Amino acid sequence: MRHIFIFAALLLVSTRLFGSERIWVPQVTESAHPYHHLSPQVWKVHSLDAEKLTLVFERLALAKGDSLVLTNERGGLLARYDGPMDLADFASEEFPGHLVKLSLVSDEHNNQWGFRLKGFFYTRERPATPQIILNYPLKLQNRAFLKGFFLFQNGTLNVLERVYQENGLPITGKIARLKFSDAGVESLPEIYTSHVADGPLATIDGALFGGFEGSIAKLPRGFSFEMYRPFATVSQLFTQDNLVVALAGGRVHLIDTQGESGWQYTLERSALPSVILEDSDRIAFKDKMLVINRGWTAGEIALIDLTDPYGPVSRPKIQLNLSEQNRLIFSGHVPTIGKGHVYLPNGNSVSAFSLKTGNEVGYLLLPEIAGSRANSFYFENDILYVPGHSKIYRVNVADPSAPELIDEIEVTREVRSQGIHTLWVEDKRLYVLRKNQGFQSHGENGFTLTIIRLP
Repeated sequence: MRHIFIFAALLLVSTRLFGSERIWVPQVTESAHPYHHLSPQVWKVHSLDAEKLTLVFERLALAKGDSLVLTNERGGLLARYDGPMDLADFASEEFPGHLVKLSLVSDEHNNQWGFRLKGFFYTRERPATPQIILNYPLKLQNRAFLKGFFLFQNGTLNVLERVYQENGLPITGKIARLKFSDAGVESLPEIYTSHVADGPLATIDGALFGGFEGSIAKLPRGFSFEMYRPFATVSQLFTQDNLVVALAGGRVHLIDTQGESGWQYTLERSALPSVILEDSDRIAFKDKMLVINRGWTAGEIALIDLTDPYGPVSRPKIQLNLSEQNRLIFSGHVPTIGKGHVYLPNGNSVSAFSLKTGNEVGYLLLPEIAGSRANSFYFENDILYVPGHSKIYRVNVADPSAPELIDEIEVTREVRSQGIHTLWVEDKRLYVLRKNQGFQSHGENGFTLTIIRLP
């Protein structure tokens, strides 16, 4: 009996890790009500990584002689509904593939209400290894990505671009938005601004904050602007709770978005004499702690505690124990923070340093680590994502003293590329922004977004 129980438990774990999962997507798709005579129309329902699809109808009403025909992406017949009929709240059978086309065919006689889908279920296998599900060319300004003027959140890519006059001078800005979901890629309405974009993006409760002409602007919707005190060009921008943290002109600017004036405190150089800020500093902001990698003093980490934004506390500086030849590599990277440790490249190694002592507590040698400043690591749930030139390494750092390589993800095998620019993880998907072959810093179409489904 004991052996049977153990086998059943192992089978349950295996099914949970590598079995299939069924996911609901609430996406309304519908005809006109009533539909038109003699006007064949086609709708598509698809999911990026589905293996099977089931459509859920709220209502389907067809006149005699009319039909709703369901086909796959190659035109193969999946199902056919012929009038007269009027059905409510039912589901189709499960169709193989990731796409279903719905074609409504009517004659010159009677018509009916038509159809409305509530959404669909899709089934996919849990991958044992990461899988590329989409390579999407971004027809957007290269400058915006190079400067870091973009933000990805809740499946939406927001990109702050410049709008130019015929003489080539920028006059205004706009935020281009792309929504990536199981239903595909959707272009959302652009947000136009009355100021020229020259800074990064951040968000609080759905409201976007961006750098414009030496100021920070809040864009709650459309053309609406709420400008905060002007200062030098914003080089880095962070948000947490109601706090906006901006690095500009050698200062850390703290903005309490719930305050009456909207501008509650500015932390200047003189406020913390032990921390002289430079725009070359690489800064991370996590758990209300600014972690500063001193670009001009390689190997030094400065900490500013912003738990109380009206009384920031400068913690003792930490000098990391780095070899001389690796300090230049170290200085160009944004620090990655996780569970009391900072993770940085140390030659071709990933090194974990204690934020208490500054000592290296563990390292893992990898075949390559990309050297660009934009190629910072990404930390989530004890997993460190490390970009190489053509691969991403997933490293388990649950025990920082003994990092373990989980796997290597090849991200450029399908499309020629000049390398990985940056990456992030959201909802079990790894998003990789990379430069296309023949990339030029000016112009458009220089980047591709690769989406990888994680196990």
